[in-house]
Amino acid sequence: MKGYLLISTVDVSRRGCIEEEVVHENLLFLLKDTESALLVVANFSHCRYKHLMLAEGTSSIYTAEVDAGDHNTPLIGIQGAVRKLLRWSSAYREDSGDRNIISIVGPAGAGKTALAMEVYHQLQTGSGEGYFQCCATAKVPSMRDVPDIWKFLVHILSQIDESAAQSGTQFTGSLDELDQLGLKIKQRLRDKRYLIVLDDLWAKPVWDVMNDIFPRSTYSQIIITTRIPDTAYSISSNVHEVQPLNNLHSERLLLRKAGLENGYLPDNLKQSCNEILRRCEGIPFFLSGNAEWASEQQQEVQKISSICSLEKAPQLVKKSEELFSPSYDSLSYGSKLLLLYMSMFPHGHIFDKDSLIRKCVAQGLVDYSGDGPLASDLVRLAEKNIVELCILNVIKSADCKLTAQVEMKQWQVNYFMLQFLASKAADKGLACTSSTIASVAPAAGEGKKVQWLYLHRPDAELPTQLRNFDLSHCRSLLVSGAASEIPFDKLIHLAVLDLEGWQCFKDMQQNVGTSVSEPEEHRSQSAPSRDQKFE
Repeated sequence: MKGYLLISTVDVSRRGCIEEEVVHENLLFLLKDTESALLVVANFSHCRYKHLMLAEGTSSIYTAEVDAGDHNTPLIGIQGAVRKLLRWSSAYREDSGDRNIISIVGPAGAGKTALAMEVYHQLQTGSGEGYFQCCATAKVPSMRDVPDIWKFLVHILSQIDESAAQSGTQFTGSLDELDQLGLKIKQRLRDKRYLIVLDDLWAKPVWDVMNDIFPRSTYSQIIITTRIPDTAYSISSNVHEVQPLNNLHSERLLLRKAGLENGYLPDNLKQSCNEILRRCEGIPFFLSGNAEWASEQQQEVQKISSICSLEKAPQLVKKSEELFSPSYDSLSYGSKLLLLYMSMFPHGHIFDKDSLIRKCVAQGLVDYSGDGPLASDLVRLAEKNIVELCILNVIKSADCKLTAQVEMKQWQVNYFMLQFLASKAADKGLACTSSTIASVAPAAGEGKKVQWLYLHRPDAELPTQLRNFDLSHCRSLLVSGAASEIPFDKLIHLAVLDLEGWQCFKDMQQNVGTSVSEPEEHRSQSAPSRDQKFE
């Protein structure tokens, strides 16, 4: 089964309203015909979900300090990148008297900060004692929060002139104070060789504000890390794209962090660790996050002989929230909503950009401010949201290149990002799955109605939970894997039904029976052109 069904209870081609019975007739017809993919034009309000997003805000607390890590422990898999960046630094020092700027780019958790700090320490120790007269590291804040900018500037100043930083007063909110701090930093760095690491820079305009603070001093070095390729390339011609660790390095890192460097894993733990390695996709942050669990399981399997269950593996929701929240918070409303919709995907799902855009438009996930938009307008805005997710490295191309071109057609969402999104969507009462329905149920009792439902695997308790759950507001259902006993009769306002990859589809066809005939009126209904109006 490929394709999906879009149904609506609105006026279609001015021929009258589609009643609830017709919705179910279309649904049953689709279940009978594996080749059908009916499309009925829908008029969904672009602000349908906006009230659920009103409480959005920055969910992370800014700290200017950079996590330096343990520099007594050799890092795994980045030695080649370190040598490359040191060569760039040495070549620039010999050829130019201007400051050198190196950009390191990659998605969250890929090891950008660890690489930058390793180069920072090697430049300090390898350049000769006292070569760099001022050194500092700081995590870059967004430009939206003035107190965070003040913390950032004070942190920089405290590292290059501690007495000057201590003499400052508490921040009162005056922009003049920021100007004075920036001027102090500039004066103390003037005509000095300095080495600065600016971690997690978000946008080129943020750099433009800071650019004047760091003078073009002879032989100075600035290392910038960012999640955004466009930002990296706009700042420097020396850009290093961080790639995931290969299988060998991923396993070595997991074993080292778990205290299992002898390389020995009992047979009943190997399968679980292999699955962890697959889920982590070479991202060091997640490998480290799972290492403690692997160590605990190693101790357990020494006592018992049963095979370790991966269901007990840590979900890392808290760690994921810490890592992904800055990316999520920086998104526009439309991109946030689209990203939350992606929480419906099962792990490993490869989605087609064009198909996602059609679903996005049909369900009203496009933030359109205007009346009577053209279909082409909605498609354009939906594509713009997807481009934003690509640019911010929130989603990755299916060929596993972390900084792939936006033009790529097929994409994936990281396993731990899906966990983070599922938790976000459940907290809002926006979406639920078999693993989050228990937490969403209380919110539903408080007036929050589930809008999206996604089911990927069978669960003994799920049929009862769904029967007792109010699904009258559910607009989208995605079913895949071996999920069964779906209460289609309760989904009276379903707008998007996606059954791609549903293993039980043929069983459902047999249960539907042969009494439902093909609805000729809607069988002949053609898909809308790109310029057809959604009225």
